[in-house]
Amino acid sequence: MKLVEIIIGIGIAMVLIIVGVELGLEVLKKIVRIIAMISFIAYTVLFMILSYDTFTQSEISDIGVRRRVTVLLGMGSSFVVFIAINYL
Repeated sequence: MKLVEIIIGIGIAMVLIIVGVELGLEVLKKIVRIIAMISFIAYTVLFMILSYDTFTQSEISDIGVRRRVTVLLGMGSSFVVFIAINYL
C-alpha cells in the first residue's frame, strides 16, 4: 500500500464531500464517511508500523521522521473529513 495512493484517495473523498453537499445525497455522504473511516484506520496502522520500525532501530533517520509526519498529516486530514461529513 503506497502512501501516495492513500493521499489521492483522501483527495477523491474530499471531492465527493463537495459533490455530496451540493447535491444533498445521503448515500454519497455515507460512502464518503466509510472512505474517510477506512483511510483513517489505514493511516493509523501505517503510523504504528513506522513507529515500531523506528523504535527498533538504534538511530532515528531523517526519512523515517518525514514519513511519520506525512502519515500524521494524512491521519489528521482523514479524521477532519470524517468529522466534517458527520456535521453536514
